[in-house]
Amino acid sequence: MDVSTMKTIVDTNLTGLLETTIHGIRSMKKNKVNDGHIFNINSILGHRICIKGASVVTATKHAVTVLNETLKTELGDEKSKIRVTSVSPGTVRTAMAEQFLVDRPELGYLEPEDIVESLIFALAAPANVNISEITVEPV
Repeated sequence: MDVSTMKTIVDTNLTGLLETTIHGIRSMKKNKVNDGHIFNINSILGHRICIKGASVVTATKHAVTVLNETLKTELGDEKSKIRVTSVSPGTVRTAMAEQFLVDRPELGYLEPEDIVESLIFALAAPANVNISEITVEPV
């Protein structure tokens, strides 16, 4: 993998997530929203190592897992009621995943709607409950 591709993966999977999370928290605080919800879209690769040749993606997704945990701790230390949920799907049928699905159809895949249902599940939890991790895998 060339350096340019590696930087793009890091910028997309980690830097972009950090920037949007920071802006989201600042906006909530500025508008005195103390009970918001942050969803970080992660991957099952953020919890295991399972795909040969995906070391950079796996490393960035593991970083998302750590970021989610530290963010929960930092918000908790501030006595914030902002909840933080990491959603870690398996392969989702998207344009980006099409090539992978063609090569490994036996792995199965999720539909984007499956991930939406996971977000709704976490949002429906009582205000005093934080569902911090959702792993979504195809059957």
